[in-house]
Amino acid sequence: MSEGEINATDIPTDIIREDDGSGEKFLKHQLALKGFRDKVERKYIIEVLKYEEGNISKTAKALDIDRTYLHKKSLSLELKNLTILYKLNSSC
Repeated sequence: MSEGEINATDIPTDIIREDDGSGEKFLKHQLALKGFRDKVERKYIIEVLKYEEGNISKTAKALDIDRTYLHKKSLSLELKNLTILYKLNSSC
């Protein structure tokens, strides 16, 4: 993801589909804005967490949010424990 830009590669693949041969991408189903935003935010937080090698403070700084807000956000996005999540995702 380029800073400040969102493109088709930033959208989780489970909610997009290819059109019939045109190469255009469309949503598979209608999704409320909050649900869509949560999926994208969840994916982005995980990517930044991987980039920062599981360091919560650096992840919060890279996201330009307070560390406490990152913890609250992670709970609301069902990311439970960010450190454990990083360890699980980095072993793949």
